[in-house]
Amino acid sequence: PIFLVRVTLESSQRVVYTPSPSELIHMINACAKDMTTMLDVVQRLKGLVEMEVRKDILDLEPDNATLQREYEKVRSAFEASAAADTGKSMSKAISNDEDVTKVMIAITAGMSASGSQMAKNLGYWGKYEHIWEYNKDAQLKRFTGNRPGSHKKLESFDEEIKRYKDQHKQVSAEESHANMGFISVDYTTLKSDIIAHCLEWQRKYTGLLNQMALKDLDAILDAFQATTATLSFTP
Repeated sequence: PIFLVRVTLESSQRVVYTPSPSELIHMINACAKDMTTMLDVVQRLKGLVEMEVRKDILDLEPDNATLQREYEKVRSAFEASAAADTGKSMSKAISNDEDVTKVMIAITAGMSASGSQMAKNLGYWGKYEHIWEYNKDAQLKRFTGNRPGSHKKLESFDEEIKRYKDQHKQVSAEESHANMGFISVDYTTLKSDIIAHCLEWQRKYTGLLNQMALKDLDAILDAFQATTATLSFTP
């Protein structure tokens, strides 16, 4: 693998690649352009030879009309050639080369294939969406109920806590790395984010249980206090 890509949960609770496949393609194209552009410092051999020949010809001093006419023809030809060569830099010659074009097409095709595989693989983590998508506070309100005695039984709490413990183990057992073509995908951050949600679910349920138990215990203590006061009263 040449590139390392991390999978994370965005603030909008979406699973994304960092950097994304489109950003990788943009980076590769930018690097290819920079690698060919830096060749502009290399002078083309054709230009160097013509410069030397032009210099020798321009140093000549023709001594008759015939040579003068030939000299002017050659000089005009060199000037026209120099004008035509403008813009034909080494980078443009390389970038238009057939073999270089084939290599770039192969790289782009490889990136597209890897991008399709990455998009398909991203859907694999959809089975854990409920862990981070559900509103935790809204879910816990269903367990408290609005009327006395309407809250969920202890068994329901136990089932939910056990479910998220099992999800925690399942996510931990998932592969942390995968290679797709020349791209190495790191799922460590995503797994950590999902596990953090599992732990938060468990804390929410145990915290709610604690609050409900404390409320019931306070009610019992209040009943003890009221009964003690009643029994302590002399008839």
